[in-house]
Amino acid sequence: MLKHHFARLAAAAITLVVLVFQPVRADAAGDAPGTSDSAGGREVASDSSNKKGWEIGARVSYWFSSIDGDLRVDGNGIQGTTIDLKNDLGVSNAYMGYVEAYGQFGRHHLMASYVHADYSGSTNIPRTLIFKGQTYPAGSLVEAELTFKVMNFEYQYDFLRLENVLAGMSVGVIGKIMYIEGETSSQAPTLGLYGQGSFYAPIPMLGIGAQLSILENLLGLRGKVTGSNFSGNTFYEADAAFSLTPLSFIELSCGYRIIKYDYEKDALIFNITMSGPYVGLALRY
Repeated sequence: MLKHHFARLAAAAITLVVLVFQPVRADAAGDAPGTSDSAGGREVASDSSNKKGWEIGARVSYWFSSIDGDLRVDGNGIQGTTIDLKNDLGVSNAYMGYVEAYGQFGRHHLMASYVHADYSGSTNIPRTLIFKGQTYPAGSLVEAELTFKVMNFEYQYDFLRLENVLAGMSVGVIGKIMYIEGETSSQAPTLGLYGQGSFYAPIPMLGIGAQLSILENLLGLRGKVTGSNFSGNTFYEADAAFSLTPLSFIELSCGYRIIKYDYEKDALIFNITMSGPYVGLALRY
């Protein structure tokens, strides 16, 4: 299901970026202002004409993520145990790719991203657990897995732009739709037990983002926070990064990302925080 939604959203985002930015490129090429060179009578482009007001790009980052929190999965009319992911199941770390496509025109920013988070653990559980109506005795070898497929599509409008602060600073308001699919499972192979719980939801979010350029855009700082209290469930994401642009079309970045989900619906309850550093590479035009 998520693949079809992501394909449609990606196609729409690419189409919108092309429609928005193509006229800008034409205007930049055909209407750049110039000044007359008194020595040779030729036209020389002014410095201001070299400052383009648009940018498109794609970024790939590698996230060194840890997970902390608990979950409960009810089943067969039986309330499940509130399970600590790390202490009960040995689920802790995962390393994953994070893909973004973005575009900017003046004060307007568009971004689409996708991440597939997969956490797993295998341990002899320290206490008896009830998961999806099944009882796993203390000391049993249990293999657990928790996966999230998350797609974001966001728009940011810069309500504040300060060109005279270092090489430029902007602050904007963000509106975002996050589509998330999650699944958790546990099994005890020697006991023949297996249980699974899943959910999916589109979640509207609001937030704020800021960016600061340093040394003629060679160095930069950026950050954003978005959140939502949707149908009684709380979701928020925060991201801060330092960037280096050694070439005009390449950006290197390192940062820290934190994502928190506090969700309760039907037979599934979880309160989970994923966080950790990441490194990224962007190609931009």
